Amino acid sequence: NSSAASDVYKRQHEMYRTYNCGLGMLLILTREEAEKAKEILASINEPVYEVGEITEGSQDVIVTGGLFNK
Repeated sequence: NSSAASDVYKRQHEMYRTYNCGLGMLLILTREEAEKAKEILASINEPVYEVGEITEGSQDVIVTGGLFNK
């Protein structure tokens, strides 16, 4: 029922706020540095997730995904 779904959402939202279940560490690197870092991390079986790109522009910053879609 919708009440149960609402309760699950509230518990999940509280968990994210309490335990900071986001990304553990971000590296901001040039494209060349990023490629080298990926090689090094792959050599020790460490997963890599590219989560964005910094570009010049006049647009607003929009954060999406996870709780931001609610």
